[in-house]
Order: sequence, then structure tokens, then C-alpha cells
Amino acid sequence: MKKAREPSSREQKLKELITELHKFDCWIDFKKLKKIVSYGNALVPHLEKILCNVLGNRSKISLQNPPKDAEWFIVIHVLYLLAQLRSENSLDLILEFLSQKVEFLDYWLHDILCEDIWEVIYYLGQNQLNELEAFVLNQNVNVFSRLTVCTALIQMSARHKSKREEVARIFKRVFGLENEDPDFIGLLASELLDIKDESLHSGILNAIEQHNVWPGIISKQEVHLLYKNKKVRTLEVLDIFQRYKCFRQYGHFAQSRPLKPIKMKSSRKLKNQS
Repeated sequence: MKKAREPSSREQKLKELITELHKFDCWIDFKKLKKIVSYGNALVPHLEKILCNVLGNRSKISLQNPPKDAEWFIVIHVLYLLAQLRSENSLDLILEFLSQKVEFLDYWLHDILCEDIWEVIYYLGQNQLNELEAFVLNQNVNVFSRLTVCTALIQMSARHKSKREEVARIFKRVFGLENEDPDFIGLLASELLDIKDESLHSGILNAIEQHNVWPGIISKQEVHLLYKNKKVRTLEVLDIFQRYKCFRQYGHFAQSRPLKPIKMKSSRKLKNQS
């Protein structure tokens, strides 16, 4: 009977470094983080295993029993490391994670979902627009995650002329969906004003009217007015080290306070949160 292969010193060191991810949030030592990144594709299976374990334990999640200390940050480590490694094959697993209920995402991501996670999709989804299209068209997915993916698509359009036509086609299909949440449509229309794609102008106006979007989010008059300014607004896309530096400026990391739950400015509670 063959003896099990002993892990090499390099493999053992990687396991030790991964343990560090469970101990620290964005304040992890950047030297250690660089060593982790240096493992390249060899790191990917370990990261995916962490995400699979998190998904496998989703039935045990309770906001009344939040993760201790920096443990909650492990998923953010995984997402940003996969993005840093440009692990495009991990996109399906990430989208599966983002398709979970809001309570689950609130437990692991807090308001970072609505603020920054779009960068992960931007890095990994540029060559997989069909997968992103299926995700944003799926009305069973929570609207927070759909908007996150929409933000990534919008930034792809803003930065890559070759993708504008295909991205516009995706949003035309979104606007054609029936029984869509009006706040989702309003917030999406607002974000689309970053690129002011002329091929979407009439579609945005029709969607606002068709879905009876609250004017406090966006109105047809605002769309007309803002379309007069042709300037395209691009968001800064950061790597993991730049993003963590930004995180470190937030008080809830410096003072070890719990993050705020996922929230969106809205006139009424979003109905599609499951």
C-alpha cells in the first residue's frame, strides 16, 4: 500500500498563509498577501474550496450570530484574490455565491456588496458576457447582486468600445422584462447615465414609464437633461492592494466595528430579495 504523499514545504507554507486569511481582514500584512498571490493558479483550488465550504454551510447562517473578529472577511479575501489572479474559471462559483439570499450576503459582505464587489465581476467576466447576461436577467436573484453585476457591465462598456454593443443588448433585454421591481429599474437607469449610450436612451425612458419608477430615484426629465452632457463616467478599478488600502480608511475596519447591513436608497422595500 502506497504511503500518502507528504506535502512539500511550498505546499505547507501556502496552507499556513491561507490560515492567515482567516485571522486578518484588510489589515493583513501586505508582505504575506503578496506571498499568497505569488502562488498564482496553485492558490485557486484552495480559494474555491473556502467558498464552497461557505456555500455548504449557508443554512447555518444567522445575523444574530455573526462571525467573530476578522473571520467574516474571509469571503472578501477569496473574491479579491480570485480577481487578482484573473481566475475566470471561478466566475460561475462566484455568481452562485452572489445569487444567495440577502441575509446570507449581508452576513459575509455587508455593504461592500453594493459598493465594491463589482470590481471582481469586472476582472473575471469580461470574456463571459453570456454568463453575466443570464445572471442579470434572472429575476429570482436578489436585486443587490444583479445591480452589482450591472455596474460591472456598465464599466466594461465605458472602458472597452468593443463591448458596448453587446452590453447595450443585455440592458435592452433587462428593460424588456415583465413584472420587474421598479426600484431596480430606476437604480439601473441611474447607473446607465454613466455611459449615456444613445442606443439605450429611449429604452431607459420607456422603462421608467412602464415600471412606474419613483421620481425620487430617477425621472424622465432627469434622463433628458443628463443625456445632454455626453461625458462618460468611469469608476476606478483597483487591484487587491489598492482596494485594501481604501478599506483601511474606513472606520469600521480601523476600530473593529461591525459593518452596516446591505442597504439601498429607495422609496419602498425592494420586493425581490430572495
